[in-house]
Amino acid sequence: MSLLLGRSLAHSNRFNLLDARCSRNSMRRGLHQESPFSGKATQRGTTKYGQSPNQSNRLGFSPFALEMNEELLELDKEEEKIEKLIKRGLVNVLEINSKGDSDTITGRLLNRFKTMGSVEREELILMSRGGNLEGNLLGSIKYALDNGRKFEGIREINKRLWYCNHPEVLEHTITQTIKILNVESLDCFLLETPKFPTESDEVFEEHMEEFMKSLKPAFEHLEREVEYGRIQTYGISLHDCNNPNRLFSESRFEEMMKIASGIKKYHNFSLIQFPLNVLENLPISLRKYDNGAMNLSELASKWGLTRLTSRPLEVIDSSKIEHLVTESYTRHEQTQLLPQLQNAVNDVIGMEFHYSELVKTDKEAPPATEAAWAITLASNPTFAHDHKQFKFFRDNFAEPGILSLAQKLSNHRFSRWAKEYREKSLSLLDIFELINEANSHYKSQDIKELLESVKEFRGESNLPQKALDFLWASKATDCIILNPRESGIVINQLESRRDVSIDKERWDQLLEDGTKLSKELSNHDDEMPEEALDALNQMQSRS
Repeated sequence: MSLLLGRSLAHSNRFNLLDARCSRNSMRRGLHQESPFSGKATQRGTTKYGQSPNQSNRLGFSPFALEMNEELLELDKEEEKIEKLIKRGLVNVLEINSKGDSDTITGRLLNRFKTMGSVEREELILMSRGGNLEGNLLGSIKYALDNGRKFEGIREINKRLWYCNHPEVLEHTITQTIKILNVESLDCFLLETPKFPTESDEVFEEHMEEFMKSLKPAFEHLEREVEYGRIQTYGISLHDCNNPNRLFSESRFEEMMKIASGIKKYHNFSLIQFPLNVLENLPISLRKYDNGAMNLSELASKWGLTRLTSRPLEVIDSSKIEHLVTESYTRHEQTQLLPQLQNAVNDVIGMEFHYSELVKTDKEAPPATEAAWAITLASNPTFAHDHKQFKFFRDNFAEPGILSLAQKLSNHRFSRWAKEYREKSLSLLDIFELINEANSHYKSQDIKELLESVKEFRGESNLPQKALDFLWASKATDCIILNPRESGIVINQLESRRDVSIDKERWDQLLEDGTKLSKELSNHDDEMPEEALDALNQMQSRS
């Protein structure tokens, strides 16, 4: 069972492009820079575990939600989990995302495979992406700029997210990823559409026009990367598919394919990725292509593109709040976050008060007002249930301010305090993020009722499995990319997956209900539990 990375434009039969196209040193603990993990994915390697090469439904894994930290035991568990999935023949795709420490952790994982000899390089399809600059990748871009390198076309969306698909940035992105993974080459590269979550549809449209104008030089560069042997194939990753006004238009789709074929008759553009789940279902429910005869997934298939889908269990509504599709979440779990929140806020407020005393004896140190983020959070209870407001505050003020203060004090006599303050205050922001999620997770019960109304799921009681069955039944995806939270939920059910068929009438009703539910959830105004409000009011009074 191998991921089919493309379809010949000259023939109707699928073929495997892997055959057809015949770091960071020791900065992170557990990753050792030695000889590279040589080779590339092949059809022989990716079908090693006895699966049929004609099976198009595949699972991939993206470790973007993981972070490098001192607790390496948790990372070891994740690595064992991924290795287990590969050995079972369930996963052969590893997607490297620019978020968090995805690249470093994947490099550590590959080093484990190479050192132990447990998984060969040809058994893995390594897929990276570029365009949206975040995490370690953004850090490397900033470092290069600080050292005199120039990049054209960079746009700063916020402090944590920039965007650029200029050839020089793409070259830098691929170079950095290969270096950190300690491999000779990647197999797939996805060019991302820009993320502009707070922009109006009109402004978004302007940005997309700029994106389309930049495609030709970007594709030309990626074709050169194929010639250099640094990638085998490339594609595009669509970000916003939950808004009909922002769904990729048919004219843009055709323009994109003309750009690829204009560069090279037998081009290497063969992939498209988009989010797809029970609520974010526009790629299969909205028939706006070929005079209303096709949806986005069918249009991609018509052009011979392999379809990769993401977020199968993580639903993001138009309010940008995540809903993890699981029935394990309860109000009890939500209340367990409150003591953590209380302790974290009190702890950081104590540190801020201590700093205000310290700076009285040192006029060279930054003023105490630069260390007041916990006090600000405790003074604004709405942050705990207004996800948009909290995200704006975190991305544009709190996190940049915390990191800036830590940097200013890195060589100061308060450096030890600054390091601890950075760790604890960023942890506090993470807990607030969890509170935000907690206030929306109970909505999964509505999703459960929706899925359980479909008898063709054959009595399966597990909600995540039903959500995956929803995707298998749609025939709209060739590979589903799971992140760690999702794989942890479904790993025990993956082997027992069966083919699910839903009759057209019931399927159309399911899509209609899902779209309706998505709108209802997006318009629903969450109420914060009384105990959470009490805890925040106590913090406010203490601050």
